[in-house]
Amino acid sequence: MPTLPYARLAEANGTDLGHSRWVLLEQAHFDAFAGVVAGSPWISSGPTSAPGGFLVSTIANGHLMMSLLATTLEELLCVDEDAVTIVCGADHVRFSQPVQVGDRVRGHALITEVHSLIDLVQAHVRVTLTTENTNKPVCVTTLVVRVIYPGQTPPPSPSPDLHAHNASD
Repeated sequence: MPTLPYARLAEANGTDLGHSRWVLLEQAHFDAFAGVVAGSPWISSGPTSAPGGFLVSTIANGHLMMSLLATTLEELLCVDEDAVTIVCGADHVRFSQPVQVGDRVRGHALITEVHSLIDLVQAHVRVTLTTENTNKPVCVTTLVVRVIYPGQTPPPSPSPDLHAHNASD
């Protein structure tokens, strides 16, 4: 992925960041994630966990899908190497269909808003995860990303910034 210069980040609204690599989700991913998340539901831990269940295969925990959003962003949003990129939130997360063991998943990212704040640039990046066999969205959200470049003044926003906070706040 090409690097997006920090000085041009404020003009990046509408920039299509492209697609990430495909990631094959195997049962080992589901099990490792279940080991970290307390109380992981049976639907993520194996088809034998619920004999006679309605699922043919285990499906991904929503939080596992959220971790793939961060991985996608890290792969696709490349800012100058001295810049620090922090995901500080997610708006309107939707899981539109299940992801099963054996599915290959990749993400697509699009910068939908950019604002220069007092000491950083904040971008809203819409990330959509799809599976290879359906090519339909399985997870869609807008990640709120803050980019800080130590020692640099953020570039000015091309339009008035309604979301900037006052220094007196």
